Amino acid sequence: MYLSKLAVNPVDNKQVTEITSRRVAENKHLQRREIKQMLRLYDRALSATSNGIVIADAQQPDYPLIYCNPAFEKLTGYSKEEVLGFNCRFLQGVDSDPEVIEEIRTCLEQKKDCAVVVKNYRKDGTPFWNELTISPVRDSKGRVTHFIGVQNDITQRKLAEEALQKANQELEQRVEERTAALQQANEMLKKEIAERKRVEAALRESEARFRAIFERAAIGIALIDMDGRPVVSNPALQKMLGYSSAELGSMTFAEFTHPNDVSNDSEEYQQLVTGNREHYQKSKRYYRKDRKLVWGNLSISLVRDSKGKPQFAVGMVENITKRKQAEVALHKALVKEKELGELKSKIISITSHEFRTPLTTILSSAELLENYSQEWNEAKKLKHIQRIKMTVSQMTRVLDDVLLLGKAEAGKLKFTPQPLDLVSFCYQAIEELRLGIGSRHLLNFSFDQKCEPALIDEKLLRYILSNLFSNAVKYSPEGSTINFELACNDRWVVLRVQDRGIGIPQEDLDRLFESFHRARNVGNIQGSGLGLAIAKNCVDLHEGKIALESQVGVGTTVTVSLPLNPNKVSKEDFPPNESLTSD
Repeated sequence: MYLSKLAVNPVDNKQVTEITSRRVAENKHLQRREIKQMLRLYDRALSATSNGIVIADAQQPDYPLIYCNPAFEKLTGYSKEEVLGFNCRFLQGVDSDPEVIEEIRTCLEQKKDCAVVVKNYRKDGTPFWNELTISPVRDSKGRVTHFIGVQNDITQRKLAEEALQKANQELEQRVEERTAALQQANEMLKKEIAERKRVEAALRESEARFRAIFERAAIGIALIDMDGRPVVSNPALQKMLGYSSAELGSMTFAEFTHPNDVSNDSEEYQQLVTGNREHYQKSKRYYRKDRKLVWGNLSISLVRDSKGKPQFAVGMVENITKRKQAEVALHKALVKEKELGELKSKIISITSHEFRTPLTTILSSAELLENYSQEWNEAKKLKHIQRIKMTVSQMTRVLDDVLLLGKAEAGKLKFTPQPLDLVSFCYQAIEELRLGIGSRHLLNFSFDQKCEPALIDEKLLRYILSNLFSNAVKYSPEGSTINFELACNDRWVVLRVQDRGIGIPQEDLDRLFESFHRARNVGNIQGSGLGLAIAKNCVDLHEGKIALESQVGVGTTVTVSLPLNPNKVSKEDFPPNESLTSD
């Protein structure tokens, strides 16, 4: 009955045309909305970064700015409305280095990347040191359409470097002043001691003067015999080293000198007592009686008898421990600042590199859809839409990896183990992988039937397998087989991913778990160098172990061992790395 009705009702061609037109319009609207959503995502990402970012139009004269993010406005004090349409040279001032400005101009003219440090000025006239990176953005035909500039305020680092330089200059000046004063005092003491044998009155006066200086001096002073024993020492030296006068008199200086300084110190003192030199000055380390380390600035002068033969030495030691500690602390702070700057630069460099090609792909597909959608059929349109979606997914993965690694290195990655059916989970992971790679690779999954639910953080395990699978697919030829094994015993879960890919050079194996490190043989294969670092962080949170074996041209095997219960297993019980499942 129903079929009969359909047969007798003719189709209105006008209605069909209207329906088709409406669907085409709806598809176009959907495409535009998705593209707008992606563009808003990129805009939010650029707005959220703490680095100042600007984009200039490379096809207009003088390269006017067409975009700046909030961080740039905060850094420079200029609002978006004040800078758009103008060249960035308004940030330059009287002290901006002309050579650096010329380097920037040359790179822009030659359409090359540029990385410089330049002194710029905010709107209110205050200067700041700007670590500037400029990169050209090319369209699908390779033409430079825009420049993107990333700006980082490194004023504090510059000030710290200048402060360190100034402190070093002041220290050198003080050392020179103290050394001159010590040498002058030594000369005075030598003359007075020599006069003792000729004039008794002069001897008593000299002895009294020396005793006053000796006892009241803020620095350590000692008379040292030819064997290197401080036979007479003042209270300042005794306090500095924690020994009494009698204890010091029975010891050679080598006994309270840091072992690494003994050899050089003994050699210089031997030159002194043999008369081959009159004086030497150095910084060295001492061990107090309580074994605490003390830094001293030592000045030693030789005293000869009336016949000119070496008789004893006068040593003066200034305690410079606090100064050394301050230098070490300042150096550590500068190193830490440099490491943070390098990490930030690496993240910016990696994300910029990883985003450049996908952004070009998205722009190309969007322009094609915009210009030719009227002439294309639905299949061709869908192809470019899928291309955009896939590219966005790749970019999202890079962003997710950077954010995840940042959480892990900051200790903010949460570990929440729950009972997990490993076989079902692994089956699901394999199916997701098959959907992603299609028929490009063969997947072989083998597992131990005895596997019981384990206390595993499902989210972290997904990160681990996702990165191991991604590497296996990325670095293996199409049509090759990827083996995935799962085994369990009463304490451990062991997962192994094996590929027949390009392999890893031996010299790269020790650094593969470092962030951003990639093997030297990857060529043009895209990647961020974060996958194995993320996997290792996730394994470490489980108190597990990850091991990697590889041979160039043969393939790579990664073995992950996770405890069934992280609170009850010692790492001494890790299973061996041989085959996990029975044949």
